[in-house]
Amino acid sequence: MPADKKNAGDPKTTVTRESCHAVQNLGPRPVTEPVVCESRQWLWQEDRQAAKDLQQSVTMGRDPWRLELRTTSHNAIDDAYKKWGLLPSSPHMVDSCGNPTTVDGQSADCGWSSPDGLQTFLVRLHKFDYLKRFGGHWENVIWIATEVNGSFCHGEGEK
Repeated sequence: MPADKKNAGDPKTTVTRESCHAVQNLGPRPVTEPVVCESRQWLWQEDRQAAKDLQQSVTMGRDPWRLELRTTSHNAIDDAYKKWGLLPSSPHMVDSCGNPTTVDGQSADCGWSSPDGLQTFLVRLHKFDYLKRFGGHWENVIWIATEVNGSFCHGEGEK
């Protein structure tokens, strides 16, 4: 069962707006308007049997999206939103999964943000060694999101 963590009012987090850019359907805000941010975290509690079952399902042709880093990453954000009890994420999020930060080809970080930059996410994904025997080559091993970190910012009087 995943663990959820909410860090409201984290004194280590500060936001300073230094420049602004136009975003469709959003009016300009004064640079002096205070911005409040909240951080949330979702962590995957490793379940090897569930991971093996998913890998075998993909090997049999179901849910091929689990082999795609970008789709797995975005779906992990949607799942985290549900765990946090929030409305679904914007379908117009901007991502850096086209050029993820990879470590040894088996781990990756994908960043996502809302078009206005007020919501940002970091998704950590892994391909586990123990799944290789079910998938064969590394390209056939599923990506598993192990962590989603979200930052939600808004004007002080908004929610």
